[in-house]
Amino acid sequence: FMGTKFDIKAGEKSKDAVKGVKLNDWNSMEIAVKGGTAEYKINGEKAGAQKTKAEKGPFTLRAEFGPMSVKNVRISEGGK
Repeated sequence: FMGTKFDIKAGEKSKDAVKGVKLNDWNSMEIAVKGGTAEYKINGEKAGAQKTKAEKGPFTLRAEFGPMSVKNVRISEGGK
């Protein structure tokens, strides 16, 4: 899903905040790409969806504002 960007903003003060994001705690995130659409779930709740810009491409995680910790990353292809 090359070029696809999904912002996770947390906290009640942000009007664009994604609901269900736990501050100062681990959150579970699932990204599923199928048929040209990427769907995002945070802690089991749908957080957003958008069209992808390409069929294939690299997978990267990036934090633009401050540090980000990641653990237990699993990537599978074809729903495996």
